[in-house]
Amino acid sequence: MAAAGSTSAVRQLRVLLTAVAALIIMLQQLPVPCMATNFVVGDILGWGIPRYPSFYHDWAMSTLPNGFHTGDSLDFVYASGKDSVMQVTVDDYNTCNTMHPIASWSNGPAA
Repeated sequence: MAAAGSTSAVRQLRVLLTAVAALIIMLQQLPVPCMATNFVVGDILGWGIPRYPSFYHDWAMSTLPNGFHTGDSLDFVYASGKDSVMQVTVDDYNTCNTMHPIASWSNGPAA
């Protein structure tokens, strides 16, 4: 009788372990919620004429190792009428052409 009881306990343990393993596999398949981050461009200094040529590059590098991800937003904080933000094509950016922006904001702040 003792052997039959231990066989039943082993069988129950196997069923339990199989169920736990299946649950772990199912949980790994669930989508992981990601949190979008709002970045204030330039941090407390905000958006404007950079204090030195690599200011915004240095600021962007300071967000590492995590950096920017899909869903994040860049908030350009500036005084209305004093600065602006333009979305331009790569070609227009590379040639400093502001004649045909994709979008333009001048009433700050812009996100």
